Amino acid sequence: MDNNHSIRLPTRTHVESTPHASLGIGKAYPEEMRLYVLQRYLCGFPEESQEIHLLRQLKKYPCKKTCNRWIEQYNEVGHILPFRRNGGGEAQREVNGHDLAELALFRCVKPKASIAETRAYLFRRAGNQNAMVYSDAQIVRAEQKLCLSRKVSSTTAKEAYLAINIQKRYNYWNLQYPFGIEDIDTDDVIDIDECGVYVETANRKYGKTCIGKRSNQEGVYRRGRKLNVLLGISGDRNDPSRWLKTWTGEGTTIEIYAEFIEEILEDLQTRHPGRSFCFTKDNLNTHKNPMIEAMILGAGHKIVYRAPYYAVDGAIEYVFNTMQSLVQTFHYDIDNLDDLEQKIQDIVASFQSFREYFVHVGFR
Repeated sequence: MDNNHSIRLPTRTHVESTPHASLGIGKAYPEEMRLYVLQRYLCGFPEESQEIHLLRQLKKYPCKKTCNRWIEQYNEVGHILPFRRNGGGEAQREVNGHDLAELALFRCVKPKASIAETRAYLFRRAGNQNAMVYSDAQIVRAEQKLCLSRKVSSTTAKEAYLAINIQKRYNYWNLQYPFGIEDIDTDDVIDIDECGVYVETANRKYGKTCIGKRSNQEGVYRRGRKLNVLLGISGDRNDPSRWLKTWTGEGTTIEIYAEFIEEILEDLQTRHPGRSFCFTKDNLNTHKNPMIEAMILGAGHKIVYRAPYYAVDGAIEYVFNTMQSLVQTFHYDIDNLDDLEQKIQDIVASFQSFREYFVHVGFR
């Protein structure tokens, strides 16, 4: 073998590149370079010269700041050996003790507060000018210690926390009929509600384009034109029935709602004769109309109203959310209200079961 030729490494062999010390990432200069700089200093050579300037341009000589630091180290400790890298440990001052308890309390009351507001709160609660001002990183680490995580937040109306509404919600989940649904089989529950869907709902809000350019795409513009959706879903595992009514124009009137309820009652009489179901609804005036109540009760069924301002207790609210998400998925196929109506009908018909939605909100 010719000794003048180097042996090539095997194919796909990874070779770690050694960063240059001038990049300032913690890689120390070799001992020879340090000794050379120190010898120039001890011999009285000038710190700057044309030769040194050219070497620095070629990345073969440390910058002036680095040379001065080595000389100061030599004068203070008597050597210029590189310091051991410790990985940049965390700050010793962390949010602990009373401040940690204050942080936990503040997040309970103000879960949507920013880090800046949280830092200001902890500083003000200390009550003196010498109080510690925590950094963003310290607040984040303290919240991790408290098992807090960032997530999409919701807002609940203040009226939901009135004593009477809290009691109504307790009654809904823990008392027997007619005050609650504690003794109602989930298979016998029918949840009803309505919503409005616009063609614009199908448009996606986000897109990608070049920096500084607007993300724009041709699409429909039907401002103000709404498709009303009235939907009823059953929690029955064996027969996941659903009833759908769509129309444009005015919202849910007593006549439209009465016609929808009559269709449900006729269908139940045909498919489940003699079986009693429990209708759950919110507190809309149309839903509590005496004529509507008489129709349902007269057919041998039950009615339980959810607590006011607690939409999270309605399984159908999450069905609406799924429906809207799927509408946005097929937004390229929707150009007008007719397309939107057909797509909603297809989506509602595609549900295999609604049982998971009822279990999610608290039904057994």
